[in-house]
Amino acid sequence: MSSKEEQEIKRVLQDSLGAPGDANAHARAGRRLRGAGACTICRHAAPFCWSCTCGFRICQLCLEENRWGMTCNNVTWECPDCGSFRSF
Repeated sequence: MSSKEEQEIKRVLQDSLGAPGDANAHARAGRRLRGAGACTICRHAAPFCWSCTCGFRICQLCLEENRWGMTCNNVTWECPDCGSFRSF
């Protein structure tokens, strides 16, 4: 992880902490970071990536380019790493 990505994560965590004594601050911080990350295909940081439980992540642009090979019904997509089906 680059220092720029680490700084962004720290900034998001600090922004999400809220008032002192806020019991849900930690849970909110985790939810905000869940979709962000680096795409496994293009390796670029994206504000949102579709992800699989095996760790595979794909950004929206790469998904649009590769949708023809990852879905046949536009409701689910198949992870190319582990073969499991994930919903959109």
